[in-house]
Amino acid sequence: METFKPLLRPMFLALWFCCVLSFFAVWMQLAAAAWHMTTLTDDADMVALVQSATAVPVLLLSLPAGAVADLWSRRNTLFFSYCMMFAATLGLALLGWGGLVTPVILLTLTVLVHSGSAVRLPVLHASLGDFVPESEISAAVALNTVAANGSRAIGPAIAGILLVWLDTPTTFLIAAFFHLPMLGVLAVWKPAQPGARAHSGFSRAMLDGFIYVAGSSPLRVVMLRSCAFTLFGTAVFSLLPLLARQDLGHDAGTYGLLFGMLGVGAFLGALLMAPLRNRMGTAAFLAVGTVAMGLPHLLVPYFTNFWIVVPAFVLGGGAWSSVLSVNVVAAQLLATPALKARVMAIAFMATFGGIAFGGWIWGVVTQHFGTGPAMQIAGLGLLIVAGLGYVLRQADAD
Repeated sequence: METFKPLLRPMFLALWFCCVLSFFAVWMQLAAAAWHMTTLTDDADMVALVQSATAVPVLLLSLPAGAVADLWSRRNTLFFSYCMMFAATLGLALLGWGGLVTPVILLTLTVLVHSGSAVRLPVLHASLGDFVPESEISAAVALNTVAANGSRAIGPAIAGILLVWLDTPTTFLIAAFFHLPMLGVLAVWKPAQPGARAHSGFSRAMLDGFIYVAGSSPLRVVMLRSCAFTLFGTAVFSLLPLLARQDLGHDAGTYGLLFGMLGVGAFLGALLMAPLRNRMGTAAFLAVGTVAMGLPHLLVPYFTNFWIVVPAFVLGGGAWSSVLSVNVVAAQLLATPALKARVMAIAFMATFGGIAFGGWIWGVVTQHFGTGPAMQIAGLGLLIVAGLGYVLRQADAD
């Protein structure tokens, strides 16, 4: 199949495999950190802030990283980002064994882990042309999407098992070492250097990215719908530790299972996105996907039976993956090559901006009204976003 053609190229195969391992590590760290926070405090705000801690770095670092990717050394930037993720995750393990992890320390090191992840995202997207020819870029993007969402399914499940069988520091340690293989790939990679564009200057390069997006109506629409979708959709991710422990009354294994079901759905969504979108059209596809994301938010407060909860989580995970993937593809197709990394960085900022603010706001709502009402409000918000998006015929990438 055309989709798997890039895997026949040894360097891309090595990159892809190491990306999978690193994605595992990121999701394992996030799942373990969120669960560990529930053992440190009963404050719903702090638990929800773990999700926000993954998004804030994207807001602060994506655009600078995108400018670096467009102007200077991509390999050095990626090397730095993976070292940062390894060191911060290892630090959580060591401090955990010493009994020194507090809610603030947990959040701080989680921010550092996801700072490294934020730096690598636009750089990896901009670097695909160094590993595959232009004719295989779309397939390479699809494979990266499958890797990201497949790891989203497996990573939290692995973390849940490790949390039950071992302990949180050991889970962090294993996650840390999953980052190391990528350093070997980076050591032998010889990237193309875009040095001729560096004369514009770093600050000007970032400003050019904002000016380009601001001047493009289709790109503005992509950014808006990404932010609105994640603002409401992130509630299920932010509140899942509380749902598993308090509302469903289960342990870390159940938390890992439910997080994994979101990931299974995300993986299936990445595979089914193209045929469903071609059949339905982009506007209808986005509306249906947004409604589907609302189902776990609306059903879980009323149903605790796993035969209902698990399918709802799988469907919600598929919707999350599909809607965000459509927006990523749209941003890539609309971006000029010279500014691609910066446009992708701004797209990530819009997406994770919704996650960051949503993680905070749903924690506040939960603190005052409880998990169930917070989930219902988020679900209703997704229905409104779906209806408005379809009625207003939001621009798509068709």
